[in-house]
Amino acid sequence: MRYPRRRSCRGPSHSATPACKRSLTSISEHPAGVTITLRHTSRGAYDTARTVSNRQLDALHALAVASGTDLVWFTTPAQKQAFSDLTVRATKAIIADDQRAADDYRWYRSNWQDLQQHKDGITIDPSGQSGLIRAVSKLIPTTQQQNNDGRLSGTRDTQLPTAAAFGALTVTERGDRAQLLHAGRIWQRMHLSATVAGLALQPLCQICERADRESSAGLAPEFTDAMATMLSTGTHPVMTFRIGYPVSASLASPRRPAADVIHAWQNWSPSMNQTLHRCWAVALTGVVALLYLWIGVSAHGGQRLLGIAGGLLILAALAAAPRSRTAALVLLSVGALPLAVASWWSIVTPVLALLALLIGWSAVRNLGRPSPNIA
Repeated sequence: MRYPRRRSCRGPSHSATPACKRSLTSISEHPAGVTITLRHTSRGAYDTARTVSNRQLDALHALAVASGTDLVWFTTPAQKQAFSDLTVRATKAIIADDQRAADDYRWYRSNWQDLQQHKDGITIDPSGQSGLIRAVSKLIPTTQQQNNDGRLSGTRDTQLPTAAAFGALTVTERGDRAQLLHAGRIWQRMHLSATVAGLALQPLCQICERADRESSAGLAPEFTDAMATMLSTGTHPVMTFRIGYPVSASLASPRRPAADVIHAWQNWSPSMNQTLHRCWAVALTGVVALLYLWIGVSAHGGQRLLGIAGGLLILAALAAAPRSRTAALVLLSVGALPLAVASWWSIVTPVLALLALLIGWSAVRNLGRPSPNIA
């Protein structure tokens, strides 16, 4: 099967052509253009007192008109329970798969530097958590285990039991890229239509992810076979999701501005602001180390030794970070904590130790991660 050649949006200088800019303008003027700016993935609880009518479900089903694709709804209590149980099992299997869980965690953006560098991934803001939990999570780094626990509890305790219904977009040929593309376009149309109607959609693709893992790793087809019993013979799920009425507004996820996508990366160079965002934690950690040294020089006895040694160890942690993040974190902890413990009655040194650990952790992450090569 031959596909028409894709028209490029870039001219000889690799910048957006006038034709591409006109097409972007026409999109912004389209009635759905406004909806795009309002559409977000709602990961919080849905209103269990409000049902989604069959008429609304049929209207969304009517959008799945591409050849080889279909939309299946799970609306009865038995169907919803079967889907929920299988999704919880799939979530646990993903978490138990060390490589798969680590790959997921790489998408989690836990600090401002990651957000500015990548402009993608998952953050705490659109997770559906309360304002207090979001605020604390921005101050205290989230570990992979905490991320795994939060994903499981959120799926099992909030997302599945509050859904009005579940759906699955299917194709007849999993390897047919045209069908996969059609399914993706249908999902986008459904999400926009649901947003207009005040409905929320959220992908719950753990079953599909686990089925793909079984195929790629040669594992027993546990989830592949289990999901097949819920679908018509000869169809394969490519997107499973939930639907309902949200009880709170969804916050936006980080995304790249259109200008960053249109302009050629090979002509892009990091700006001073981006460089400062990457290095501010390193600079502040250096300042904290100097404060430790100043306290040591000014103190007497054991505190003098702990202050000077602490400052030097914090600086050593910054030097060790590019080679070993673990060693750097050990040096940072050994340098920051003893002085605070020895002078626990003071307000200054415990606060300084807390700053050293929080800011130093961010600095070690930045130094331990190679700079992006955009040449």
